[in-house]
Amino acid sequence: MIVLFQIPRDVPHPQNNTPVDFSDPFQILLYGVVPIALIGFYFFLRKRSRGKEGISSDISEKDTEA
Repeated sequence: MIVLFQIPRDVPHPQNNTPVDFSDPFQILLYGVVPIALIGFYFFLRKRSRGKEGISSDISEKDTEA
C-alpha cells in the first residue's frame, strides 16, 4: 500500500507506452530523419567553424608557446 503512494500519476508508465509505429510517415520523420539531420548539421557547423581562424586556433597557439 505504501508503494502505491510513491507512483506518480501524471507521467507515462511502461505499461501505458506504445512502441514507435514506423508505418506512420510523421513518426519516421520525427524519430529517424530529424535526429540524423541535426547530427549532420552539427558536424557541418563544427567543420565550418574549424576552417576559419578563431578561438580554437588561438588556444592551440597559446599552448605551444608556453
